Amino acid sequence: MGLLRQLAHRLLSEERDSEFGYFDYVAAQKRVEQMSMVNEDIQSLEDMITDMQMYRRGNREGVLTLQWFDCNGEEKELELWLDGDFSENTTCGELIQFLMHERTRQRTLLRKLLKSG
Repeated sequence: MGLLRQLAHRLLSEERDSEFGYFDYVAAQKRVEQMSMVNEDIQSLEDMITDMQMYRRGNREGVLTLQWFDCNGEEKELELWLDGDFSENTTCGELIQFLMHERTRQRTLLRKLLKSG
């Protein structure tokens, strides 16, 4: 949370209106919320990658359960069988590649949000 406070302080100090002495709080709040959401997404991806790598290290098998809400608000669930085989053309291999790619994409988005401040 310390990083978000520093970002908020930077946003607030840079967006001051010199004529009136105030800043656009709503715009600053939206940017902080957006950065926070991206940061949470990155943390979720990191957790999933760590979970996947645990299967690789121990050559273990198990089920990875993915849960989400669709556009109608209904909870969806998908269970993937992880067999510890992270070769290129396996479910585990393709999933870990997807997660790594998505993590890179989210980190790039966060970097752009930080630079645009």
